[in-house]
Formats: sequence, C-alpha cells, structure tokens
Amino acid sequence: TQEQKAIEDWLKTTKFKKKLLGGVDEADVWKKIGELNSLYEAALAAERARCNAMIEHYKQTCVTAVQKYKQAASSASARRERTGE
Repeated sequence: TQEQKAIEDWLKTTKFKKKLLGGVDEADVWKKIGELNSLYEAALAAERARCNAMIEHYKQTCVTAVQKYKQAASSASARRERTGE
C-alpha cells in the first residue's frame, strides 16, 4: 500500500545525527521514532479502513444471498401448494 511504501522509503532514507564522541544524538533518535510511529499509525488506520470495507462487502453479500434463498424457497413453496405436492 501507499502507507507501507512511505514506511519503506522513510527507513531507507533516514539518517541519525551523530555525536562528536561517537554514537547518535538521543533527542534525534526519539524524534525519528516519533516520525516512524506516525507512519505506522497511518498504515494501521488505512489497513483498518480496508478491512472494514471488506467486512461490509461480505455482510452485504451474505444479506443478498439470504434474501435470494428466502425468495427461492418461498417461490418453491408456493409452486408446491399450487400443484398440490
């Protein structure tokens, strides 16, 4: 997805500020963790929306199938009554 691509791009391009005596700047690391967390939250929200849309589609498909089944059963029952079966 677009959100996952954004995370991938961010991970490929992110650089940490280095300290003069080795290591990385802790404040910069926390800032980058916050940025990454925001990207993951956006990806999670998009995935939730996608899943909710699929669930709604499935529900509608089931409702339609049940309605068709009931209609077919009702028609068959009416035919049997008319023919005396």
